[in-house]
Amino acid sequence: MSVEDMTNKRTLQKIMLSIINDQFDDVAQNENVWEGFADRNILEEFFARNRRNGRALDIGCGSGDSLYHLDIGYALEPHPDRFVRTKDKFKNDDRVEIKQGWAENIPWPDEHFDTVMSWGTMMFVRSMMEALIEVNRVLTHGGIFVFDVVTYTTMPIAQTVDRCCFPKYVEILGFRNVEVRPFGDRHYKRIAVATQKVAIFDPRSLQLPQISGDIRNFWEARDWYLR
Repeated sequence: MSVEDMTNKRTLQKIMLSIINDQFDDVAQNENVWEGFADRNILEEFFARNRRNGRALDIGCGSGDSLYHLDIGYALEPHPDRFVRTKDKFKNDDRVEIKQGWAENIPWPDEHFDTVMSWGTMMFVRSMMEALIEVNRVLTHGGIFVFDVVTYTTMPIAQTVDRCCFPKYVEILGFRNVEVRPFGDRHYKRIAVATQKVAIFDPRSLQLPQISGDIRNFWEARDWYLR
């Protein structure tokens, strides 16, 4: 890739990030964001069918509406503004614990959760492999991880996965696939995945290839990332 192509790509990245952040900030302040959530019915049905009793964590909780509607007591959000806004929303609710942090470095102890959910987040994490390893760490044995990944998108900031290979990588990382459900349209194809932790994964025991099939990201553009 030439220097000119790289510069153009970085410029497009910054424009897309600015648009998406502004749109999200507007939506996050809307009290009816859940009602306008396009994947709401898919998420509600998929999560309710696969979750386990006990503690549940939402990784990338955004506006926090999922905590209300899915009865989730723990949440993780990396964006500082969204974190502050969501934490303030639950300041009088001692049933909900919200922390700022990354999917690749979850600030809770080992085997702390029975269910972990991450919806609309895994395609934007810096390292999907490291995020899956962290989820394995904080899940109890037999715990469930419910998430979605993109198999095709025209969005230049989202990382996609290979539809056929991805379930195999999940198995290598200590999970057993419980349910895989395709959804989306010709412009934005995704799969909903429910996996069960069946083994503790030691990241030192295996050299893994990158699980993302098509990464077109320049993550340094996101200066709000935690250092």
